[in-house]
Amino acid sequence: MNSMDSDIKTSIVAQTDNFIAWKAEEPDDEATFHIEINNLTIHFFSEEWEEFKEFKNGFISIPKRTTGTLADSDTYFVSCEKIDSGDYLYTMEIPGATLFLFEEDWIEFCELIRDL
Repeated sequence: MNSMDSDIKTSIVAQTDNFIAWKAEEPDDEATFHIEINNLTIHFFSEEWEEFKEFKNGFISIPKRTTGTLADSDTYFVSCEKIDSGDYLYTMEIPGATLFLFEEDWIEFCELIRDL
């Protein structure tokens, strides 16, 4: 680890059994935020983090198993569909990636971000 890495201070913002949101205070006084979902880490600069927190308010309280578009913005999109197996599949589009979460993971993800 180089000396610059040791200057980064991290703190947990929220955590569930399987997912975590954390903050890194960079040496240049820039804060970055990160959400780890399964094997994916989403990185946010402060402005993007604030935009995501506002966006999540649009879908966080929608009852599970509601199908169709749950929330939509210029940057993010969330929908839910019932697939042939009878399971519910939640899709979240973020810049650079699309997440597909089954209901159990979706519920845990919502638990993670509820109080951001």
